[in-house]
Amino acid sequence: MSSRFFSYIYNLYYKKACCFVKYYVHDEGVSEDIATEALLKVWREIKVEDVESTRRLLITILRNKSYDYLRHEQVKQAAFNEICNSQRQELRISICSWKEASHCELFSEEVCHILTQTLAMLPERTQKVFQMIRIHEMTYHEAACRIGISAKGIDYHVSKAQRALRIALKDYL
Repeated sequence: MSSRFFSYIYNLYYKKACCFVKYYVHDEGVSEDIATEALLKVWREIKVEDVESTRRLLITILRNKSYDYLRHEQVKQAAFNEICNSQRQELRISICSWKEASHCELFSEEVCHILTQTLAMLPERTQKVFQMIRIHEMTYHEAACRIGISAKGIDYHVSKAQRALRIALKDYL
């Protein structure tokens, strides 16, 4: 095919080819790439300068390249889904193993250090209440009876400790 005939075909069909491909792939950039590749393939393969046979060949190439692209995207999506499922499974396993670990094993050494430092800076009663509720897993009522304050007072101390920990551990949350 002569370069003059190719220019004619390119100008005649490029935008139409892009629209045709976009109908299948729904991506303008990909549509333009496929249209360009198809027109180049037509230029390399066609021997007779006939507009109608060129158009039929171009449509066939566009359709095949679009299907190839979609099949490739389908494979990529399946692989992505498999990776996500695998990561979800690993996360479930990690969560289960975390539940079985003691409270200090949950945290890295650094986080455990920040936790200890932050609790040490709190008033003694707040420290004690927080440890009773969060570490020893006592109910508010049990902790209130043991310390001799109301459940509302327990709630106050726990909230105070949680606020301090949220601020101290903001980079880890």
